[in-house]
Amino acid sequence: MIKFTGNLRLDFEKATAEITKLKDRVLGYQEQIVSLQASVRNLKRSKESDKKQYMESLAEKDAIIKELQNRLAHAEALLNHDGSNTGTPTSQTPINKNKVIPNSRRSTGKSKGGQIGHTKVSLEAPDESEITDTVGHPLQDDECCPKCGLTDCLPTGESEVKYEYDVRIKVVKIKHEFFYYECNNCGTVFRSQIPPSLKEKVQCGSGLQAFALSLTNTVNAAMNKASMFLSGITGGELTPCEGYIAKLQARAAKGLRQFREDLKLVLITRKIVYWDDTIIFILAKRACFRFYGDEFIAYYTAHAHKDKESLDDDNVLNLLTSATKAMHDHNTVNYNGSLNRKLPLITMHSTEHISKLAAEMASTKSMHCSVYAKGTLIRLQKSSLHHPTEYTSEYRVKSGVIAPLYLSCQQIDCE
Repeated sequence: MIKFTGNLRLDFEKATAEITKLKDRVLGYQEQIVSLQASVRNLKRSKESDKKQYMESLAEKDAIIKELQNRLAHAEALLNHDGSNTGTPTSQTPINKNKVIPNSRRSTGKSKGGQIGHTKVSLEAPDESEITDTVGHPLQDDECCPKCGLTDCLPTGESEVKYEYDVRIKVVKIKHEFFYYECNNCGTVFRSQIPPSLKEKVQCGSGLQAFALSLTNTVNAAMNKASMFLSGITGGELTPCEGYIAKLQARAAKGLRQFREDLKLVLITRKIVYWDDTIIFILAKRACFRFYGDEFIAYYTAHAHKDKESLDDDNVLNLLTSATKAMHDHNTVNYNGSLNRKLPLITMHSTEHISKLAAEMASTKSMHCSVYAKGTLIRLQKSSLHHPTEYTSEYRVKSGVIAPLYLSCQQIDCE
């Protein structure tokens, strides 16, 4: 603190010196503040950098842990692979694991083989008039008496008979002759008429054609496999090419046109007609394969597109009268124009809709059947067929899915 002497000039000089010192001190403090602020900023930057490095290191470790977990899961999955959870053939099952052979059949509890009281099914011996070949079996050179071992044996005239049914594939080569005639009246020379089936100089007969079509349609063999099979059973004498078999297929389809029309006429008179379609591939392009029928009739069609136009082209649903009901999967095309007059029925495709209602139905006392699984739809259908009035209006209000099931069961006499 400044002590004043009373001399103004001297006191002024002292005050001025003291002020200068204070200014210098303030400047020093300001420099310290600037330095401290810089240090604080450096610390903050260092802390943020350390935090960033820490987070990056943590993320890297998490990624490593995740990768190791995936490798572990993959290794465990490989160890657990078998025929029950993958398409791995049983032949590739590891040695230390039991082979799992998929079998969807339920156990009946019965022992293997024929059951007690089971009647053995066997072939009957043919009549003598039906015998086509008789083969004698005399003693062979290496056969002898089972008692003494000598070969000096004479036939007794008796025999034991065994019968055998067999099939032989024989190539039959038929020569057809069409004779020429001269008319006694006018002298015209002509020959007997050649049927259309003998168009070429040499051709395959109707039996071979039927055999090839049976392989491709009944056995579902590919055309190249059918050709190989026919070549094999004929000893290479007949090897029809794939193109010829394809022509047979087209020719047979053309010949069945009238049958298809007759079948359609029978189909549209049925009490209930089921129909459904699915996607198939024809020449690597998506196409539509469609079914109409019931338990006794199957009518199939194929189209390039799955649409209303293809349904009109089939001309099956359009021909149905009010006496026939169409059962389908609630495809929206069923409610288009002329088709929506048919009463829709719920099919197995509605399982996903019914399963959503299972929980609330199971706890409803007005329901007379138990609902507790995906198989519920079958029980619902059966219950509704026998007791349609058990479905109250409450259900029809709660869900638009039950309504058509309820209505259809009342208006159709289902068996």
